[in-house]
Amino acid sequence: MGNTTGSYEQAGDRSPLSGSPSGSPRSPALSSSLGSSPNSSPNRYRAGTMIQKAKLSKVLFLGSAQSGKTVCCKQLSITHGAGITMAQNKILLKVIMKNMLSSIKALVEYVLEQNQDITQFEDDRSRAIITKISTMDAEDPPMDYPTQFMEELHHVLTTELCIREADQHRHKFDNPPTCEHGLEMIDQYNTVVTNPEAWFVKSTSRTVGVQESLFKYKGFDIKTIDVGGQRPERKKWNVVKPEANCIVFVVSLSEYTEKCIEDPDYERMWDTLDLFEATVNDADLATTPIVLLFNKADLFYKRIVQFDLTMTFEPKDVPQELQTKDREVRSTAEFATANINFIKQKFIDTIRDVQRKEFISSTLQVGSMIDPQEFATVVENVFVSARNWRKASVSPFQITEEVFDKPNKL
Repeated sequence: MGNTTGSYEQAGDRSPLSGSPSGSPRSPALSSSLGSSPNSSPNRYRAGTMIQKAKLSKVLFLGSAQSGKTVCCKQLSITHGAGITMAQNKILLKVIMKNMLSSIKALVEYVLEQNQDITQFEDDRSRAIITKISTMDAEDPPMDYPTQFMEELHHVLTTELCIREADQHRHKFDNPPTCEHGLEMIDQYNTVVTNPEAWFVKSTSRTVGVQESLFKYKGFDIKTIDVGGQRPERKKWNVVKPEANCIVFVVSLSEYTEKCIEDPDYERMWDTLDLFEATVNDADLATTPIVLLFNKADLFYKRIVQFDLTMTFEPKDVPQELQTKDREVRSTAEFATANINFIKQKFIDTIRDVQRKEFISSTLQVGSMIDPQEFATVVENVFVSARNWRKASVSPFQITEEVFDKPNKL
């Protein structure tokens, strides 16, 4: 992507931003089966007229709660923004500690529900710590002694194996879900104290309202817009959608084992499918690039070894080979890829417009947004694909007067 002379507007349209370039790298096990980007953009759009010089482009992240869209915005702010100040580090540390505390509380409560006797915890110190944290508000961790508190959680986790084992059953009781990396944070609590910025990306916090961040990417100004994904927050989507240059719709692959936060009887994956269908077929977004991002692939790889897609989809709809009980088969990259392709097709089938369907199918991104390397690849792909949606040679970052002299021939 080269230097810009400005952004542009088409007649009644907005500048594009989003997706993955042809031949873009993905997770090794997934790259061959999930396709590559198209070599040309949809042919129904005509080149417009450059009317002003401006660099700011707006990227709107949408998705259901706990999809990981906020993680994307965090990563962009940390890696391309102004960085984190010492004062902000204290705020980050509190968010991380809330994640730790809520995770351990949920696991302890589950263990006690299975066996009401607290004496099942064999270590005296662990019992004392568990008694203390059971009375704590998960939203108010003890910030006056953070290192000591994290060490106490670590002691409980290392001495009481039943708590770690309970994490294997998280999908049964963790609603609304706590931080999926809470135990990892506790295991490595020493690095949390010294480098909270790195762990902040793995933490979760409910997005309320509209959160905006500005950062520079390769010399250009980008604004990310993050809107809450829980049902009461979704009405705000309509306020911000018209101003977006592109939309990144984020899906948590691991949510196929979980129930909807607001409706415990409804699967989260179906809730997300409903949201995606409404978004991708919205007439007001007909000219806006939309990229589908499958997030939390790292968690999906672990869960698919244990749990079938039949936890969300009807058994008759899931191919028999995806319901195998052979653990060795289920542990292979090919098996994970086949399951992701099945989920992918469910989303693609909701798209009514043929050209939109082709574009989203071929620019689909898969990865784990907490991984800096995978995230960097996805960001590059997302920004480049906007060019493919409108016209093969134009993006908000690379404008030439020649493009506006003739209609788009592609």
